[in-house]
Amino acid sequence: MATKRHKKSDGRRGPQDVYGRSEHAPGRIIAFLRLFVANASFNSLRLRRSSAHSSVTQFILLALVLIVIGQPVRATDWHALMPEEFARRPEVRARVDFAAFDRVLMAAAIFHESNRVRARLGLPAFVRLPKLDAAADLKASVGVVQNELTHTNPLPLTAQPADRVKAVGLRYRQVAENIARLGLFDLPAGTSQVMIRERAGRTEFLNPVTRGPAELLSYAGFAELALRSWMNSPGHRAHLVNPELTHLGTAARPCRSPVVHHEQVYAVQVFLEPR
Repeated sequence: MATKRHKKSDGRRGPQDVYGRSEHAPGRIIAFLRLFVANASFNSLRLRRSSAHSSVTQFILLALVLIVIGQPVRATDWHALMPEEFARRPEVRARVDFAAFDRVLMAAAIFHESNRVRARLGLPAFVRLPKLDAAADLKASVGVVQNELTHTNPLPLTAQPADRVKAVGLRYRQVAENIARLGLFDLPAGTSQVMIRERAGRTEFLNPVTRGPAELLSYAGFAELALRSWMNSPGHRAHLVNPELTHLGTAARPCRSPVVHHEQVYAVQVFLEPR
């Protein structure tokens, strides 16, 4: 899903340093707790006009996000590798082990694939911005617990893409966001659905061509699928090919289909033209 771009036209571009260090999990939890306190204060001002159900919903959503973003991440800086070296790494080409999903590696695969798309079109490469990765992960962390594929959420201070960018401490002229929730199965070209079979009380997912067990994509394979999906959508493509959007943050979270519970990935791109 592609969101409308958020623009700020006031002020000239200056020498402001928009780069930031990537925060480790405890730092992200502290940052999100600060947002929680601010959000609680915001809601207290609206208490007489808000329903108890809405407050409970927001509290549960924040609690779920805190659990998700508190999960440990690998220390390997996949973004620091040159694209050719990244593509040669065996971890990148290995099929995803869903039980040990490496969200940092998947985010890097989406970033590198985004730049391969830009290079094929003769466009300059995106600049990676760790704080923008954090903004993308704020969206992914909430998105996996929402049933609806949407750019908004009920948390006022991180409700919109621009809010999430401001929450991680970035200033911008323009912000855009792409999101997708896609199946992780490696299926033949032109096929988007797996076969489902119930056997001995278990649900099995089958390749519709071979009728054998459906295998999962590699990290590189899913990144290619996500970029192909976005490039085939005019709204998403417009963000990817916009030369004014020079910086990119990416995130990915594992999830399951809400209907048949097969493996999926919630992927996010956040684009920025800095001030």
